Amino acid sequence: MFLLIAIFSSFNLLKANDTIVYFSCCYPDSKSQLNNAILANLAPSLPKKNNNPCITYSFRSGYRLENNTLTIYYKDAKVEHPVIYQQFSLRDLLLPLTINLEIKLFNNSTLVERKELRVDLQSEGVFLTMDWPSGKKITRVDYSVTKIDLGQPMLDRIVRRQQFISDYYSADIQIKLAEEDLKKIDLNNPDNNEQYQDFSRRVLKIVDQIKGKKLAENLYLNENDPLNLMPRLNALQNNAIDTKRKLVKQVADLHIEYYRLGLASLNANDRSKATEYFQNAIEIDPKFSAPYVRLAEIEMKQANTKKCLEWLVKANNTNNHPDSVKLMAQKVVDELIRPKLDDIKLFRAQKNLTDREQLLNECLSIFDTIPMISIPPVLITERNAFYSDWLEKKISDNHQIIRNKEYSRYLDDCDSLYRFHNQFINYFNNRTRVEQHLSQIYGELLSKAESIITANPMEALDILVLSENLCQKYSFINCNPRSKELIAGVFGKLYEDMIDEAYQLFNAEKIRQADSLQQKAFNYSKQQNVPISSKHLTLIRLLRERTYLDIFLNIEQNKYKGCQAKEMADSAILLRNTFNFSPITKEKALTLKAAELCVVQLINSADKNIVAKRLTEAEINLSKISDIQRSYGLTLSNEHEARVAELKGMLMQNRCLEQKFSIDVQINAAEIHQKERNYIAAEIALNKALELVKKGAAECGFKGDDLQQKFAFVQKPATYQKEIDEIIENIQRHQFEKAISQYEKVTEQFSDSLLRMFGLTLLPMEQFAKTYDYTPFTLACIEHFAIHGKTETSLELLYFLYEKEIPEFLTDKAQDALGRSLAKRDVAKNKEANPTELVYGYTRHDPKWFKKLIKSYKSQWKKSIDS
Repeated sequence: MFLLIAIFSSFNLLKANDTIVYFSCCYPDSKSQLNNAILANLAPSLPKKNNNPCITYSFRSGYRLENNTLTIYYKDAKVEHPVIYQQFSLRDLLLPLTINLEIKLFNNSTLVERKELRVDLQSEGVFLTMDWPSGKKITRVDYSVTKIDLGQPMLDRIVRRQQFISDYYSADIQIKLAEEDLKKIDLNNPDNNEQYQDFSRRVLKIVDQIKGKKLAENLYLNENDPLNLMPRLNALQNNAIDTKRKLVKQVADLHIEYYRLGLASLNANDRSKATEYFQNAIEIDPKFSAPYVRLAEIEMKQANTKKCLEWLVKANNTNNHPDSVKLMAQKVVDELIRPKLDDIKLFRAQKNLTDREQLLNECLSIFDTIPMISIPPVLITERNAFYSDWLEKKISDNHQIIRNKEYSRYLDDCDSLYRFHNQFINYFNNRTRVEQHLSQIYGELLSKAESIITANPMEALDILVLSENLCQKYSFINCNPRSKELIAGVFGKLYEDMIDEAYQLFNAEKIRQADSLQQKAFNYSKQQNVPISSKHLTLIRLLRERTYLDIFLNIEQNKYKGCQAKEMADSAILLRNTFNFSPITKEKALTLKAAELCVVQLINSADKNIVAKRLTEAEINLSKISDIQRSYGLTLSNEHEARVAELKGMLMQNRCLEQKFSIDVQINAAEIHQKERNYIAAEIALNKALELVKKGAAECGFKGDDLQQKFAFVQKPATYQKEIDEIIENIQRHQFEKAISQYEKVTEQFSDSLLRMFGLTLLPMEQFAKTYDYTPFTLACIEHFAIHGKTETSLELLYFLYEKEIPEFLTDKAQDALGRSLAKRDVAKNKEANPTELVYGYTRHDPKWFKKLIKSYKSQWKKSIDS
């Protein structure tokens, strides 16, 4: 089956020279049914060896032996001959495939070891690395291809290509038929205009279908289009579009005729035909809004609400809305929302606000998307009734809060109520309803407070303070001056009672209730500008001292976990310092205990963060441990000290690995850029890598010697590419003299032999101008060379423009400079010659194109002779 044309021979110890390996897979292949299936299909297009059709592959390969390691590499894998299938090349499908290699390691002529490898052969190439037997000396490596598997993926690729090829030949037939359809169109027969437009539409549909198969991309038709399919397809499309345009132009009012036919079909209850006519009218004149509305009407009668609304939106977007169209659209929408309005009225009777709101929003959203129609009065009435009812519910809920004596949350609810009022005020039947309600509530609060001021002064105080806040918050409420007097009176009576009650609660070990009550008294005092009593201040101090003691008791009893214990200890010490009471004996010990609990938590968090690679968070955890040690004078246990040191080491190690990964990323990027000969990008990547090495040199021991060498290697070609980029920028800015001067400096600074080391070519100035091929720049070069005596180079560039068929008048200035330069040179060489004969020798095939050069040459010849 296999014809091995060449195998690797032995190589020297350090590195083998590249060798090209050829191998073939032939039909029939009795050992592989899959190979046989593929080769059977391709056999007619394959060259023969020993009368058998064969695919022949080749790749370039070699090996190197060093440090007890064998590295075998291959690259440039390819098929050695064309493989044509139904007129299309399949070479791009015949890789990758799988090959078996037999590798023999020799010490001189003695076989040391034999290995078999199975590898995927790809055009990009691959490196294979293996260790040879320990203690054995290897002087030669032989290996050969023993088996080849074309593989199921190759068969799949060929089958997919076969489908595209089939579509290609089907498209050829479709194009021929479509061309025949277009030939049937007679522009001189307007009676069949509609039928002819069907022809053109059908042709354009066929064009779209063929283009949708993306044959040009999948069959590379820009390289090989045996039936000239794509130019014919484009010509067919252009012909169909042009023909359709002429047909439409032929009957200027055809859209109105189609609309009339649609109405007639609608009256005859033929909705299908009516739909077709209306769509034809739209196709001819997309700005004609009436057929859109008629199509919406048809969809509405078929209960297709979504499609109906889509047509109405399109009608609205035409920006052409005669009153008749608006009236038709209004009737359609009114009919569309009638069932919803009936349901809205039913839900209103049932006091069902939720479902009512949903239906109302559905109706209103229709008018938001179709501005050309107006909201009907009945829907406006229902909308206003809904928002008015909703407002009443919110007012009722607001009133209920007062009845439930939830005075603390009442003001927040008033804010919500007032925001709702402002948002929807235009929809309320009574736009002053909220103001009336809150004014009424204010009066009720004041009356209730007065009525219970003796029986329940505490509640009366809460009510009075709420009423005063309400009055201050909303300007439309008329404040009663008596309110402040009542607050002052009742608070004066209650203040001492509140403090006494708070003391009783404190003594009864109800610390939170005592603190809440004294805080209430404190707030009222501030509000009324009443001085805080000494008894009250003493109570506050006792409460804070009790809080201080409770915190440390909880720390002692292990009720706080981790850093919460430290935070509570810190807050307790802050209380002690603020109120200046004596510390407990165990304060320092318990504070250190709290700090230790926090350290343990931070150690655990740092460990988890390092494992999860959240290194910044771990660094913060360890930094906090150091801060705690420093702030609290905390000495860690040997276990914790060792753990922290271990975590710091792990953190540093991970940081170094991160930096090493970043360095490797930049180095790999630089290598890719070098392969692509983008040395500027390679230099940038290597510079980033060097910065990272410098950053991690002290902590991670990074060394950048190799990087410096790589960086130095790319600097020269990178500098060259930067210079060329700057030259091109100056050309684009039309700073031609500057660009030419820069290029001349580049040719002095760099040599072609130097740049070839980097896969770059230093072009002569005239060759660069031809390659860049920008006519204004080429003209500038012609002038420059002519002025500076490089007449042959200047003439070469002028011929370049002549061959490109540039209009001669664009070159006048350049021809003038060149003509004078040529004349000066020729006079210096041969004064006796005939200038006309000389100059016509420069004009190639068309003297008329060179007329400016001829004129300038003769003029300068005379001047030079005279001088």
